[in-house]
Amino acid sequence: LYSREEVRKLSVKRITNPETFDALLHPNHGGLYDPVLGPTDRDDLCGTCGQNNFSCPGHFGHIELPLPVYH
Repeated sequence: LYSREEVRKLSVKRITNPETFDALLHPNHGGLYDPVLGPTDRDDLCGTCGQNNFSCPGHFGHIELPLPVYH
């Protein structure tokens, strides 16, 4: 289990937008499919590492919740 601080250090983006796609079905910035988390289309490049969807390992984002969630 990661601590709150470790999660923030590993994360490249805070997820703040509840809308995943815009009207043209492009990923919204701050959403679950933000381009900095990794490419969602084979022709896209990652907003963090610049690699395509075959080479990019994907990057962590985080959602800050008002209360702890136990699972």
